[in-house]
Amino acid sequence: MSLQYSLAKLTKQGGRDYNEDTFGADEDRGIYVVADGLGGHGGGSEASRIAVKSMMELLSDANFDDVSLQEAILKTNELILSHQNREPHLANMRTTLVVLWIRDDKALWGHIGDSRLYLFYKGKRITQTKDHSVPQALVQAGEIELDDIRYHEDRNRLRQALGQESTLNPSVQNVVQLHSGFAFLLVTDGFWEYIWEDEMIVDWCKSKDPEKWLDLMEDRLVRKVETNHDNYTALAVFVEQKKQETPTKIIS
Repeated sequence: MSLQYSLAKLTKQGGRDYNEDTFGADEDRGIYVVADGLGGHGGGSEASRIAVKSMMELLSDANFDDVSLQEAILKTNELILSHQNREPHLANMRTTLVVLWIRDDKALWGHIGDSRLYLFYKGKRITQTKDHSVPQALVQAGEIELDDIRYHEDRNRLRQALGQESTLNPSVQNVVQLHSGFAFLLVTDGFWEYIWEDEMIVDWCKSKDPEKWLDLMEDRLVRKVETNHDNYTALAVFVEQKKQETPTKIIS
């Protein structure tokens, strides 16, 4: 079955003075990337920009497998560390990263930090990435519930991010066969913090295309946020069966 993909994208600075989120999308090569920069003083926006640019370039001609994806994430981290060393005022810059990679009706994805990827199908959440954060570790230890992450006092404490010198262990998904009806959502924490997963599903079921889906969710977000709320970014990708062109009938 031949598939086609439709994309919608959204990024806003929210209540902050500047936007440290960056996204990239190459629909021809099936590469979708979202990064949320950290570090302030321009460092966060620079780190997220470097990360997205690096991943787009490294994956464009890479072998389509989980090893290549992991290597690209680690090389991107080395690039950010190199920038830190050359520019001392950026020594504290960090960024999260989440990437979806599609080729030949198959998908891979990977992430570092607390920017997330969700996969929905047939009205259900099939999977979501696990944050590299302190509260996510508490979830896995059975000390808190998954929904408690949004309100936990240490929600912003990351255990892994690009730009750290300690050993990174990116989370990378093995190859998944795609099906018509899949819907992917890549988001920064400034987005998912305000939109619950059940709300994502409700709005998805109301949407004929990814643009409508993001519009409905953003409407929810702006009704909930406080004045100084975070930057927020989202990419939505719908997977659909490719429509067959009707042959032109020639009348002689």
